[in-house]
Amino acid sequence: MKMVLCIMGLVLLTACTSTPTRYYSLAPTPSHPQAAPKYDAAPDFAIRMGQVRVPAEVDRPQLVVRGDSSTAVTVLNQSVWAAPLADQIQAGLAQALMQVLAVPDVSFVSAPAHLPVWTIAVQIHRFELMTGAWTLLDASWTLGQPPSEAGSQDVLQPGAATQICRAVIHRPVLVEGVEPLVESQRNAVTSLADAIAASISTRRLPPAPSTEIDKGCTYT
Repeated sequence: MKMVLCIMGLVLLTACTSTPTRYYSLAPTPSHPQAAPKYDAAPDFAIRMGQVRVPAEVDRPQLVVRGDSSTAVTVLNQSVWAAPLADQIQAGLAQALMQVLAVPDVSFVSAPAHLPVWTIAVQIHRFELMTGAWTLLDASWTLGQPPSEAGSQDVLQPGAATQICRAVIHRPVLVEGVEPLVESQRNAVTSLADAIAASISTRRLPPAPSTEIDKGCTYT
C-alpha cells in the first residue's frame, strides 16, 4: 500500500511539473501595419486566395524544428499551432495582400459585378525553422489573370497567360527559442505577400530588413 501511495504521489508531482502546451499563431498582431486593411478608393480588382498547400512533414499541429544535421528534425509536442499551418498561411497572405494592394479578398463571398478577380494558388515547398540560426520559406504561386470582358470574372480568357512565380525567403534568427522563429516566419509570410503583390501590381515593394528574397516569374 505504501508503495502504491508513493507511485501515485510521483505521478501527481510529474503532472504538476510538466511543461504546459503553448500555442502559436502566424496572424498579424494588432499593432502590425498589416492588421487593418484600408481602402482609400474603389478598388480596380479583387483577389481570390486559394487554399495553400504545405509539405507533409510540417502539416501537423506541432511545430517542427530542424536540427544541426541537414536531415534531422524535432517535433515539438509542447509547441502547437493555434490553427492548421496551411490555414494560417492562407489567412496571413490574404490579410497582407488586402493591405498592400488595397483590394478586397472575395475567397468566401461573391465578387461585385464587373469587378475583375485575380485568382491565387500557393504551394509551400519548404517551411523550415532552425532555432538560433534561421528560418526559410520557399513558395511558388500561380496567378490567374482576370478577363477583360465584364461579367465573367471567374473565367479566364482563352489563351490568357498564367503567371507562375516563386520566392525563397531566408531570414536569420540569432535568438534562441520558439517565439523568435514564429515571429520570423510571420514576417516571411508578409514578405511573400509583398512578392505576390508585386507580381500583380506595378508597385515594387522592397523586402523587409534582414531578409534575403529571391523571386521570379514565368508564363504559360
